[in-house]
Amino acid sequence: MSTSVSYLRKRLADIGRHDLLAACEAGLVSTFACAEEAGLIKRRAVTGNGSENQAKKRAWALARITRGAPPLPPPKPVPQPVPAPPMFSQETRDVIAKLVEAGRTDLVVAVAERRISPFQAARIADRGERRRTVSTYVDKVDKVEKVEKVEKVEEAPKPKKAALDVRALIG
Repeated sequence: MSTSVSYLRKRLADIGRHDLLAACEAGLVSTFACAEEAGLIKRRAVTGNGSENQAKKRAWALARITRGAPPLPPPKPVPQPVPAPPMFSQETRDVIAKLVEAGRTDLVVAVAERRISPFQAARIADRGERRRTVSTYVDKVDKVEKVEKVEKVEEAPKPKKAALDVRALIG
C-alpha cells in the first residue's frame, strides 16, 4: 500500500474524513497520522528510537481534532478504612471498666499485658483484698540479701600486717 501524501489525502476524502484532511492542511498533524486515525494504514512497531512522547502528542492532537477523546475513566472508589477489631472483647472491656472504677490499676495493667485473664482479675477484685504481688516479694528478698551481704563483709576478720610474707608476693 502506498503511503504517499497525495494517495492518503485522496483516500481520506473518499471515506469522508474531511475533518482529518483540514487538520493535515493546517499542519496540526501529519497526513500519515490522520490516515492511521481513520484506519487506512497501521503504524510500524516501535523500535525504541526517537522521542517517547510522540505517540502521546499525536493522540492528544487527534483527540482535539476529532473531539473523540475517550472519556476519563471513572474515579476509583476510595477504600474506606476498615476499623481495627477491638483489642479486647466486650466482656473484657466491661471487666476493665469495673476494675478502673474500683481503683485496681494493678489488675488493669495485668489484664492489658495479658498476664492474667479478665475472669481472674474480676475474682481478685471481688475478694476486695490487696495481696502482695510476686514482684514486691522479690524486691523484699533482694533488700534482705543485700543487707546480709554487707553485714557479712563487715564481719570478716582483717589479716594482720605482720603475718604477710612479702617473699610470697614477689615469687
